[in-house]
Amino acid sequence: RIPVPLGLFFLVVIVSTIGSLAWSAGMSTEGFDVLRNPVFRPLVQMVSLGLRASAFVAVQMWASDDASWARVCKATLFASTLVAAYGLYQFIGYYNGWPVMTIHRAEAGMSGGYAFFAIGSLTIFRVGSFVGEPKVAAQFVLPSIILIMFARSTVNVRLRSWLTSVPILVLHVVAFILTFATSSIFGLFLSLPVLAY
Repeated sequence: RIPVPLGLFFLVVIVSTIGSLAWSAGMSTEGFDVLRNPVFRPLVQMVSLGLRASAFVAVQMWASDDASWARVCKATLFASTLVAAYGLYQFIGYYNGWPVMTIHRAEAGMSGGYAFFAIGSLTIFRVGSFVGEPKVAAQFVLPSIILIMFARSTVNVRLRSWLTSVPILVLHVVAFILTFATSSIFGLFLSLPVLAY
């Protein structure tokens, strides 16, 4: 059984995704300019925070024993592995002319926006998630990096699988770096003392 908070989270995500596709069809690539207005922005952020909190509480209700937590962790690792693999595909594919999905809030021709990172005169393509900005991919992959390191450094055999192997860890780390998401990279360094503990 799925708890009500988690069901609400899924419902809002599905409806908002379908609505965004229908609403932004004839809009600019920036999209949702009204919701980004300073008047509505705090309300949007509060709703987003409330949904995330409800999902967190719901997962705690859903996975109340060790076996359930292990299944949730492995499902998270599987999902982040897909994101990391697609990120690597994006990076290699962009420079080889493969079909690559446009990064959210970047121009349709991928000639600007958040899809690129500049180091001096060098312009580097930034990988993102399936439908999100590079920082979204980084925020998704980072917890899995920590989870894999935790699983490999403890005796908790419930988390040991091919999803916690060294190649998967390397894949996550490479995809994380290729996002060039400064906020997430700074967050990683700030959390290193806690992670080490």
